[in-house]
Amino acid sequence: MLADERKGSAVEFLKAAVTYYAALGVKIERLITDNGSAYRSGLFARTCQALGITHSFTKPYRPQTNGKAEQFIQTCLREWAYGRVRANSAERTV
Repeated sequence: MLADERKGSAVEFLKAAVTYYAALGVKIERLITDNGSAYRSGLFARTCQALGITHSFTKPYRPQTNGKAEQFIQTCLREWAYGRVRANSAERTV
């Protein structure tokens, strides 16, 4: 869990995800995100480039791509965030 949804946090999360998946033998080559300002930032673009990741954006109001992201969020909510009852939000970060 990160404190906010700003560019620094987005970059921090991306680096952590790349490290995690690399430990599993998976190389991230491509990334698709929405058009949020954190992902449109120069810092995020430079980080993707440094990591060898091709970054693309969903097209606004395009259900074919936005639907994939929304489905992923629903799966996370169902299987991780709310898959088990927790006393509070802080307990979820452990």
